[in-house]
Amino acid sequence: MMRSSGVPVPGPSAVTALVSVAGLAAERFVFEGFLASRPGPRAQRLAALAGERRAIVFFEAGRRLAAFLAAAHEALGERDAVVARELTKRHEDIMRGTLGELAARVATMERVRGEVTVLVAARGAGEAPVAGIDLDARIRAARAAGRRVAELATEIAAETGVARRVVYKRALELARE
Repeated sequence: MMRSSGVPVPGPSAVTALVSVAGLAAERFVFEGFLASRPGPRAQRLAALAGERRAIVFFEAGRRLAAFLAAAHEALGERDAVVARELTKRHEDIMRGTLGELAARVATMERVRGEVTVLVAARGAGEAPVAGIDLDARIRAARAAGRRVAELATEIAAETGVARRVVYKRALELARE
């Protein structure tokens, strides 16, 4: 596991300790705590968070971390994240990477023990669309309905949470094909 360059200061909350050393932009974040342990309800909540523009902090049990990271990657896309275990304690570990990288790394670990706090970076303006959004299909349907590129980019961005410039750029690429 990769150690942070800073050391969290012991305090009343693992949330603030992780945010202080994560190295991710988290001036604004939302705390979700523990999600449901069952895959269906957990996936539903993560899907509801896919459009969240603030960083997101979760708690998770070590034994469920691999499943959580895989589900988060599926629902939230390839975002940067930090996983911290046993913050401010003797066996403190901090890992950084994308959700996909962390999910793969944790899946190969023998056993993860202890209290885990996960910080997922805010969805960036230029970030690729999240899983479950077929951007190309939406753009093609809007073009078939006679929408101009600028107009459809604004509409699709508002509907999906994907940055307008990302939609616009993809629409231009599809128009050239």
